[in-house]
Amino acid sequence: MSWPTPSASALDLLDEGDDPHFEGKLAIEAFDEAGGDDYDGEKVPVQLWVYSHWRENVFQDEIMTPSINLENDEVPISAITLQSMADIGYEVDVSRADDYELPDPAVPPPGALAKGDRAVFDLGNDVVWGPVTVLDADGRVIRVIPPPPGSVRWPPPGREVRIELPARAPQSGSTPPRSGRRSK
Repeated sequence: MSWPTPSASALDLLDEGDDPHFEGKLAIEAFDEAGGDDYDGEKVPVQLWVYSHWRENVFQDEIMTPSINLENDEVPISAITLQSMADIGYEVDVSRADDYELPDPAVPPPGALAKGDRAVFDLGNDVVWGPVTVLDADGRVIRVIPPPPGSVRWPPPGREVRIELPARAPQSGSTPPRSGRRSK
């Protein structure tokens, strides 16, 4: 998972300097709440040269890092990720975030293997620029978000990318999650 870099850049929420980081107020607050108060560096660090994923050596197995450890049963979606989406203009329900604390970077998570020794799914270059078709609960198109000017069309005509979200037990006062879908 990643957020669209042009959106973050256009909103002046991405610092691509020596210590690249996301500068959204809500994401920074969530980062601090997840244990980032004492982080020695810019808050909400992003992966060098990619800028659309969290820095893996800080976030480890959180969903928005550039690779997913296939040997890990759970890949948390943190409030940091959801709040970053809110910072760039998406409507989010932060109560749906998984419990997540930033790991101590000096201590690998239990059962962690060296990166070269584990099976990972690389999410590098995974950003789909659009168009994105938004569907309602009945599968009707309610909005089409066009791609940024000058971007390459993906998927190619006649193909679609389906994103199936895992079912979670609904929390009181919320609606159950639905499948998301991106189409041509």
